[in-house]
Amino acid sequence: MKATDFREWLEKISQLNRRQKEQAKHYLSEAKPQAVVVKYLEDSFEPSCPVCQADRPHRWGHQAGLQRFRCCLCKHTFTAISGTPLARLRHKQWLNYSAALIEGLTVRASGRQCGIDKNTT
Repeated sequence: MKATDFREWLEKISQLNRRQKEQAKHYLSEAKPQAVVVKYLEDSFEPSCPVCQADRPHRWGHQAGLQRFRCCLCKHTFTAISGTPLARLRHKQWLNYSAALIEGLTVRASGRQCGIDKNTT
């Protein structure tokens, strides 16, 4: 997801009515544990190098639960979330954090629930 699309998505959360927020919360909490989300990201990802656009990388271990790839040409390593707003997050709590925000919790309360400092959130 592009950074602009992600920002638009976040802005639209506040426009949801109570019923829609409850539906979104149910959808996120029902069948979307982190492993399922990671599998979805990797299944929809066409591995190509973000640096040189080579389309034949090979598997190169795992990073934060995601399959890591290495380009055969430029030796750059990357994952399915490389180049997205989620790529450089130190705390991979974005799924839990977004669910807490959809519940209507404040930024600080969401951070406390996820075990992340208020300044980090």
